[in-house]
Amino acid sequence: SIPAMALASAAYGSDPAAGEAVSLELRDLLVEQGRDVADPVVLAAVAAEHGLEYDPGAADEHMETVAADHARGRELGVIGSPHFLTRSGGFFCPALEVDRDPDGHLRVHADPEGFERFLDAALR
Repeated sequence: SIPAMALASAAYGSDPAAGEAVSLELRDLLVEQGRDVADPVVLAAVAAEHGLEYDPGAADEHMETVAADHARGRELGVIGSPHFLTRSGGFFCPALEVDRDPDGHLRVHADPEGFERFLDAALR
């Protein structure tokens, strides 16, 4: 996903609205459509759709930004996405309880109480 993050970084560098649009499209391609967001053809199509020039070789210039963002996230205790930071603490995926069963299978359940704690912290 690092090439996709580099494209998103380039888009944000161009315009915050373009960065948000590219980020949302990349998430849709990966999560909803199961596309390979590291594929240069996929990334070139996303860039073209948003009026951005894309050169896979030039993506390296944005890798430093991606690496710095990753380091900052680790420093802040981010463990995944979505992870929200508030004055009173961090909330990873606050609307869901995510864990594993004894066999190691992923379990995801709604967590209304966790979401309420997050809203209280975020809106306070």
